[in-house]
Amino acid sequence: MAHTLRVANDCKEIATELGWNKEEIFAAESAGLLHDAARFPQFNKYKTFLDRDSIDHGEYAYNIILQENPFLNMQINNNLFVAILTAVRFHNRKNIPPEINGFSLNLLKLVRDADKLDILKVVRDVAENDDYDNHPELLLGKNKNGPPNEELIKEILTTKSGSYEKVSSLADLNLLRLTWVYDINYQPSLKRLKERELYRDLMSHRDINPDVEEIKRQVRNYLEANQNTATF
Repeated sequence: MAHTLRVANDCKEIATELGWNKEEIFAAESAGLLHDAARFPQFNKYKTFLDRDSIDHGEYAYNIILQENPFLNMQINNNLFVAILTAVRFHNRKNIPPEINGFSLNLLKLVRDADKLDILKVVRDVAENDDYDNHPELLLGKNKNGPPNEELIKEILTTKSGSYEKVSSLADLNLLRLTWVYDINYQPSLKRLKERELYRDLMSHRDINPDVEEIKRQVRNYLEANQNTATF
C-alpha cells in the first residue's frame, strides 16, 4: 500500500510539473493508485509477487478495473478511462507496444517512471541495510553473492538494456537497475532519481570489474547530460 501511495503521489506531482491539465492530473493520480490493483489477489492465490511464477499483474489489474470500474459513478472522459486502463495494463512490460499513442502513451510513460522511482528507492534502502533476509522477494530467487554475468555486461554496454534471462545474481540485478535510467521518460522523473540518490548504493564504491565501472560511468554521464532536458 505504501508503494502505491508513493507512486500515485509522484504521478500527480510530475504531471503537475509537466503542465498537464486538471483532468490529466486526475488520470495520472488514478493510474498510480490502480497500477498494482492485482497485487493482493496475486499473492492471495499464488503466494508470490513474481509474475513469472504466477500472473502478469498489469494484465490482471486491467481486467479487474474493467470488471469493477471504480469510475462508474464519475463523469470521466472515455479517452481518460482508456488511458488509465492502458497505463495499468502495460506499466510492467519491458517494452511499450508500438500502437499506443496520444495521451495513453504519455500516461503510460508517467506511471512507468513513478513505479521505477519507488522500486529503486525500496531496493536501495534494502541494499544499504543489507536487509535481504527480510525482503527475499527482491532477490528474485537469485544468488546474493554471485559475480556479474559477462554476457549481461556485454549486452548492457552494447544496447543499454539487459535481459532477465542472463540474470543469475544480485550483481546482475544491480546492473539491470542501472539500465532503468535509460527508460525514464520525463525530466521531472530524472530530477527525482538524482535528488533522491537512488543509485547511491551502486555508485558509492569502485567495482573491480572495469566493464561494470564503464557502465556506471555511462550512467553518470547520461544523468549529467539530460538533467536539464524537458523531455526525452
